[in-house]
Parts: sequence; structure tokens; C-alpha cells
Amino acid sequence: MVAITEHTVGSTRHRTAYLQAGAESDPLVVLVHGWPERAISWRHQITHLAELGYLVVAPDMRGYGNSELHAEHRDCAIEEIVGDMLELLGHFGRTSAIWIGHDWGSPVVWSIASHHPEAAAAVASLCVPYHPGGFTLENLVALVDRDIYPADQFPAGQWEHFLFYREQFERAHEMFEANVANTVTVLFRRGNPDAIGQPAALAFTRIRNGWFGSASEAPDLPIDTDVLDRASFDVYVEGLSRNGFAGPASWYMNDELNAEYASRSLDGGRLDIPVLFIHARYDQVCETLLSKLAQPMRASCRNLDEAIVDSGHWMAQEQPAAVNTALETWLSGLDDHPQDRPSIGSGPAHGFVSGINSNARLFMQNRSPVGAGPSAKTCPRCEPQRLHRTSVRTTPRLESPISSTTSAFLAVEKLGHPLPDSNLVDESNNSAPHAAQQ
Repeated sequence: MVAITEHTVGSTRHRTAYLQAGAESDPLVVLVHGWPERAISWRHQITHLAELGYLVVAPDMRGYGNSELHAEHRDCAIEEIVGDMLELLGHFGRTSAIWIGHDWGSPVVWSIASHHPEAAAAVASLCVPYHPGGFTLENLVALVDRDIYPADQFPAGQWEHFLFYREQFERAHEMFEANVANTVTVLFRRGNPDAIGQPAALAFTRIRNGWFGSASEAPDLPIDTDVLDRASFDVYVEGLSRNGFAGPASWYMNDELNAEYASRSLDGGRLDIPVLFIHARYDQVCETLLSKLAQPMRASCRNLDEAIVDSGHWMAQEQPAAVNTALETWLSGLDDHPQDRPSIGSGPAHGFVSGINSNARLFMQNRSPVGAGPSAKTCPRCEPQRLHRTSVRTTPRLESPISSTTSAFLAVEKLGHPLPDSNLVDESNNSAPHAAQQ
């Protein structure tokens, strides 16, 4: 079993705590978590990737865990956090790494790729796709599915919580802090396929005047052991109790700074490096299969692979085997791997994914020309040399019965078909090559 060790590195501008596993001489992979997590959210990936022959580093991000807290909202702007990651990279004496992000960690790794391509050998993202204009409310709202989120009821769609932070920042983080253990159990729930076509819980944040409505704190629920074990639950609760939620919430408060930073991306924000995006089929907020949310990414990435995991938002914890297989398969096909590296995976580059269960499918790779956008439909039977993708699937697990009061708090997920102009192809459904099969 690979050992995971804890470390801290500091500079005059920031102190970063991180977990580490693997040999110092191995290629470096950095795992960047999101809200409201910690490095431990990657626990299943840290050991798996280290066993494959990578030096794996997972930091507590700015404002979280054992890393430094900062007083001002602007201290949690993406440009500052990218600076933290580049300092961490330098600490290991490296000039580049493979960066993998989730949730708010995704805009960080996307920004490293768009501003410092020399520091990014490749980038992968779970749930949150790339937007060259930045992960800002204005850009997100423009991509909202108005059939599900009518503008008169949900002006910001599933992103209403962004506005709530702006309007009632103190109330927002104080509600989470009132009972941190309950907050953690409510937030970290597995995906729910039964929520197909329904507005996400976060869309009601402003309507209900907070995540928990008139209640002053989160309701008492059992730990969802499909996402958290007791040890990781305790780590989350300890860190969030000690530090509070103000730091993590500050990540939502920098749209203007983040948009300006995105405007300085190289090459107009287009990415040449290898990119993997993993869709969470049941992620109702970061919904990328039914909506237009992933379209800017497809138009901006020249070397894009995509995979689908039957999971809610916390996919690295809910479906670790599927996520690990998607990452392993993608990594095995990266052209810049040293020739003397140990073989990763048993199949050819971008070949079949195997070893999860009987539902494993093909790895799907987007090779459409940059600028063609999602309207450039490609059929694998017509041009197999240009399109070869895999959808990593696992058997769905339904959400256990919950009260109607509690259901409003849970970020439950939906599945379905992509938009008609999407070039996401499900190769298992030969009768309808341009629609993902439910």
C-alpha cells in the first residue's frame, strides 16, 4: 500500500498544506479540490495514481484545512490561487505537471493551462468544463437551460447561490457554520437519477432565503457512506469547524477579477495541451449533458477527451473506481509520457476501458477542429480516426427515501440526451450515433 504523507510549504505570500504519495522521481500529478472540500477528497485517486507510477500531490486549497486563510475576498481570486499552485510546482523543482481539478479546483487548473501552458503537461477536470471567458456568473447564466430554469423564477438558473453570496454573504456562511457536522452530511450526498428534468436545489437558494430555508442550520441526516467514510467526514468537519466557511465562500466573490484575469489568457484562451473532461451524469448543477455548459470547452480545446460517469457531483468519492479508470485510460494515452515509463493500463492508447463492471463503455475523444464548435457533428462509423470516446459507466444507485424538507437541500442529479447539436457520441447506441443513451 502506498503511504500518504502530510507536508507544508510556505512563502511570503501563502502557506500551502498538502498530501503526497509516490516516488519523488516520478511524473508529477497535482489534484486540486473544490468547495467545500480538502485534499482528502482525492483519497481514492492519490493512492491509485501513485501505484501507477506518479508522484501525486493534493493540496488543501487557500482558505481550507491546514493551508493559510486570507482576510479579503480578493485574496481568493483565481489569479492568486494559480500563484499558489505555481509556487507548489516550484517547490518540487518541476517546470510542469499534470493538473486535475474538481468543482472550484477546475477553474484553477483550466487557468494554469490558459495562462501558463508551459507549466501544464495536461489537464483534467471533473464536473466543471472550461470557459475561456472565465468561470463567472455572467458566462454561466448565458448557458442556462431555460426550459428547466425560467428566467422569471430563476434569473441565474442553477447558479442562484452565486447571487445569494453577493447579497447575503454573512448569512450564507454563518448558516453552514451553525452546525458544521450537519452541513457536511447534507452537502455530501450521492447523485439521484430520479431528479431528471427538475430544478437543482441550489436554484432555490434565494427563494428560500438560504440553503436551509427558515431553519438556522442544516438538518440532521445520517452520513451518506456512498460518498464519505467516517474518517473523511471527521477531517471535513474538523477543518471547516476550525476555519469556518467565509474563506471558501470568498471564492464566489471575485467575478470581476476572474473575468479580467481570463481576458489575459494566451491565444485567446484556446488550449493545445491534452485535456480530459469527465461528465457526472447526475450532477444537477454542473449539468453538461443536457445543457450548453460544455460547448465553450469543445470550441476551445484542440485535444479534448470526454468521459461520462454515472455519479453525482462528488464523483471522485462516490464512484472512485470509474473515475480512476477514466483517468488511468486517458493518462495511458498521453503522447508526452516518457518511453521508459511503466505501462499504464492494459489496452492501447485511447482504447477500451475495462475492469470497472459490465457497463464499461468506450473512451470518447473529441478531435473536431477548434472553432468548429459543437455543431461539427462526427459519427464514429464515418470518421473513426477522428472520434474515439469512452463513456465510463457504473450501475446507478438511487437516493434513499428522504423527507420533502430535506430534498430541497440536496444537489440531486439528472441524466438524459445531449442537445441535438452536440458532438458527444455514444458509441454503444449504433442506431442513434449522435445521442447519448439513457
